[in-house]
Amino acid sequence: MDPIRSRPSQNRGASHGTETVIRTRLVAGVAALCLGLVGMAVVTDLTATDAGSAEAQPTAEVHKNAGRVADAQQAKASAERTERADALFERAVKSTEVASDLRVAAAELESRRRAADAEAAKQAAEQKAAEVKATSADRIAKAKAAAKAEKAAELAADREEVATPTTTRASEPAAPAPSTGPSEAELAATAQQAADAKQAADTKTWMDAAKAKNDAAAASASAPVGEPWVSLAQCESSGDWAINSGNGYYGGLQFNLGTWRSYGGQGLPNDNSPAQQIEIAKRVQAKQGWGAWPACSRKIGLR
Repeated sequence: MDPIRSRPSQNRGASHGTETVIRTRLVAGVAALCLGLVGMAVVTDLTATDAGSAEAQPTAEVHKNAGRVADAQQAKASAERTERADALFERAVKSTEVASDLRVAAAELESRRRAADAEAAKQAAEQKAAEVKATSADRIAKAKAAAKAEKAAELAADREEVATPTTTRASEPAAPAPSTGPSEAELAATAQQAADAKQAADTKTWMDAAKAKNDAAAASASAPVGEPWVSLAQCESSGDWAINSGNGYYGGLQFNLGTWRSYGGQGLPNDNSPAQQIEIAKRVQAKQGWGAWPACSRKIGLR
């Protein structure tokens, strides 16, 4: 083989090996660069994560502290509201007590005023009665004095007329001597007779009125009893208007004492006449209806 011809082939082999080495080194450099970039990215991420954690931790603490502050402020505000409510309640209680005291004082003052007015009216009435009495006594005394003076003047005039002689003319017959007036004894006797006659007349008038009243009461007691009271009494007491059955009910219509007396009855019902028992029964029926005799009023058809 010609050494000169074979040299280019050797040069081409050496050149190819050099290119391979360069490529290998280039790939290795690129790989190293990529690894470096990846490492830098990882480091950056780790740094960012650590920084975020470091920043997040103070932020959570701040939020926690802020929550505590807010809770404290809310508790303080609630306590203040409670204190204000207690103060308002206490003021309301005091106001109520004051109002109650004022009402009591006003009622007491009104009661005292009314008592004072009543006392003043009583004193005024007593004073007026005393004045009327004094005036009446004065008038009576003056009238008696005037009557006595007039009577004394009449007696004096009569005596003077009797004691003075009458002069007559010679040509005229003598006038008869005037008759003397009645003496005081005669006047007193006449007045006594008039008083006795008046007293007798008054006594007779009173006796006549009492007799008429007794006659009317007797007529009322003996008057016939009408319906429906006869039927009602027949049912209640078998028609016995004087019955006292011993069970707390009395008379023909069986009154108890409370009802009898509350409607104006006197004594025991069975001691009164049927007419009086019916009169009280009418008052009871006007207020209570026939239900005051529940069983018998239904039995005889009044209800």
